[in-house]
Amino acid sequence: MSNSNLPKISVIIPVYNTGEYIGAVLDDICGQTLDGIEVIVVNDGSTDNSQEIIDGYCSTHPEIIALKEENKGQGAARNLALRHAKGEFIYFMDSDDRLDKDALEKLYAKASQNGLDLVLFDADTINDSDGPNFVYDRSAIVDTGRRWTGPELMKFELENNCFYVSPCLMLVKKNIIDAFTDFPEGTIHEDNVLAVHVMLTARDAMYMKDKFFHRRVRKNSTMTTTYGMRNIYGYLAASKIILSWKNGVNDPLIDLFMKCTLDSVIWLASAMPWKDKLRTYRMFRAAGINKYVSRLHWLRLVLKRK
Repeated sequence: MSNSNLPKISVIIPVYNTGEYIGAVLDDICGQTLDGIEVIVVNDGSTDNSQEIIDGYCSTHPEIIALKEENKGQGAARNLALRHAKGEFIYFMDSDDRLDKDALEKLYAKASQNGLDLVLFDADTINDSDGPNFVYDRSAIVDTGRRWTGPELMKFELENNCFYVSPCLMLVKKNIIDAFTDFPEGTIHEDNVLAVHVMLTARDAMYMKDKFFHRRVRKNSTMTTTYGMRNIYGYLAASKIILSWKNGVNDPLIDLFMKCTLDSVIWLASAMPWKDKLRTYRMFRAAGINKYVSRLHWLRLVLKRK
């Protein structure tokens, strides 16, 4: 296949027991106004009717590549999809959220017209539960007309508390993804690894203030389940990978990311049971990452009661 016949964008969608939502997601993606996309859907061992719905869409949408695997988690599902992706750009979509139908056309136009490796954008929330409405809005902070290197943009966002790790808020050139070491498998918070890799690697990046993406907040999702050791294990696994990338040049930026991220991790961990707090401190100390957490946050961890 010649390069001119390759997809413009490969959209990757891991699916696990989201039969209630996956049809609407596929409507959004297959109904995009941009021609020349491929849609790679990975059923990660769903036990509901997700596969039946996927099969129905495959029968009428030849752009869908449907893959299956036993339940290994979102990281493994994304890794499998990446091995099949042929697009010029990669976009990661979640199977319970929504995307404006002109989003990929506008993002691709921005990237191709400006020769970009990376385009970032914003989101709002669809709240199906009593959970919080998460904020994904950089419009008052990041200049939409500026061309950045990835490290410049990452530093600016970290310093201004608007660095979002979700891969659903970025369109990335495939050659940037090709250099990625794979999502860590069997843990959560794997998005941290991809986000840092992309920002450290991208040479040309821009930001669009459009809220193309609509994040669904629902019960029993990764975002709304009770914060606990599963979160700690995920952040620890991601931290070890990211710290292995220190090479002198990017050390200050990685250190800044670790400080910003792990301070937040310990702030949230202060609501955990005491035995889990103690385990968390011991794990951070053994991994050598306790130094990235401020004394104030460690003190909060010790003193705060549920």
